Amino acid sequence: MRKTQKFFAGILLMLSLVCFLPAMKARAVDIRESQDGIWRYEMYTADTIKLVGIYNDEYEKAYGTIRNVTFPSMVDGYRVVKIHLLHGYLSGDVHSITVPEGITELSSFDFGYNNYSNVETINLPASLTKIGNQAFSGWSSLSQVNFAQGSQLSVIDDLAFNQTTSLTSFPFESLTNLKTIGGSAFKDSFLTSVKIGNKVKIGSSAFESCPALTSFTVGNDCDLEGYTCGECHSLKTASIGNGCFLDIKIFYECENLSKLTLGNVKKIERDLFTTQKIKSLTIPKSCTSLPAYYEIVPKSVTLNVYKGSQGEAYAKKMGYKYKYVAGATAKKPDKVTKLKVKKSGTTAKLSWKKVNNANGYEVYMKTGSKGFKKITTIKKGSTVKYDKKKLKKKTTYTFKVRAYQTTKSSKVYGPYSSTVKVKF
Repeated sequence: MRKTQKFFAGILLMLSLVCFLPAMKARAVDIRESQDGIWRYEMYTADTIKLVGIYNDEYEKAYGTIRNVTFPSMVDGYRVVKIHLLHGYLSGDVHSITVPEGITELSSFDFGYNNYSNVETINLPASLTKIGNQAFSGWSSLSQVNFAQGSQLSVIDDLAFNQTTSLTSFPFESLTNLKTIGGSAFKDSFLTSVKIGNKVKIGSSAFESCPALTSFTVGNDCDLEGYTCGECHSLKTASIGNGCFLDIKIFYECENLSKLTLGNVKKIERDLFTTQKIKSLTIPKSCTSLPAYYEIVPKSVTLNVYKGSQGEAYAKKMGYKYKYVAGATAKKPDKVTKLKVKKSGTTAKLSWKKVNNANGYEVYMKTGSKGFKKITTIKKGSTVKYDKKKLKKKTTYTFKVRAYQTTKSSKVYGPYSSTVKVKF
């Protein structure tokens, strides 16, 4: 009986080995050593590799220091397209890191599991499109982030630069392809000023609790999620561009915020700010989404609203003090002077002196004894000539010009010029 049990146990063991050994072999990673003895890498494709380890002592011997590490773009003839040092961490003594062209994404622990509190500078390639979740979170000495010219960066993911307590500036303005700043991406950093471009989605708490932040500017068509700059106690000025959507508590508990400029935003949610230093706020006509039951700002704030707008209805419903915004009025431009006409074949070539406060001009013509008719509208105040073509022979034409000035709600005309005549 015992022999039979042993026999079947042996059979089961053999079957297990047959089943699992191929899988184990398939999972085995082919880690190679570079010819210079510095790097460890895995094949990524037929001609590209992922760096998975570094021999810090060998790097120091080859380059004289481990303080400044430049990752190679080529190793043993293969292009480096990814860095993820899990088989040989980067030394914690590194102070500067340069990432090569060809790398498109960086994420947490790509440089290993050491404490990188000594890293002060990181140089990033134009090829980088994404800085992943927690990529540089907690790098407390990081004070300079440099991007190569023509950066393709589009995503800064959640917590990417969280708790970078030495980071006082970041080159948002140079990142023209940036589309996303993730939640808490710069939370607890020491940025002093932020200026973000157009069409960027800014995640919740992206700049929350930045104690040194004094100025915050966002371009057009951006989407700001809740608590974007919450508890930034040094924040004094903020500006939001046209077409933006503002979620809840964007400037919550920013008690020193004294100036907020809103462009033609589309949405304002509750508790936009709680500071008592702002006494009035203009709700633009473009804002068609306001909370149904909640206050957008303290009741001590006077809302400036447009007649018939959503802002007016909201102010009345919520019991705010409000004032109507007076529409801008165009000013009457000066008279057009020095109008001249010259013949050229069957064309009358008109010219006149520029009117400084004009947005454009209207040109009128009379044929023979008939009345004047407008023949064109010129939409640039700097354009001071016009050619009227295909005129008839043996006919007298009379011309006059007037300037105009416009605003969004009005258009005002100046006096007509003196007339000029020409006969063909």
